[in-house]
Amino acid sequence: MNYIQFTTADSGWAVGGIAGNPIILRTTNGGNTWERISIGTSCTTATLREIHMLNSKVGLFVGNHNGPSYVAKTTDGGET
Repeated sequence: MNYIQFTTADSGWAVGGIAGNPIILRTTNGGNTWERISIGTSCTTATLREIHMLNSKVGLFVGNHNGPSYVAKTTDGGET
């Protein structure tokens, strides 16, 4: 994992992985358990470096996509 962010005491996000296997994890119980979030086909070759959630639904995922920087946005809590 490259980066972890909590938006509340219970809600947290973690990103990482390597190109071809990016990982986004979400917790809703303070990190006791983590759920892997499915990643859309647009960033399957990305290496995710950071996540910045503005609230429980809206956030940005930052990484590298075949060399250049890559930014993806979610407006539904990471579902898409």
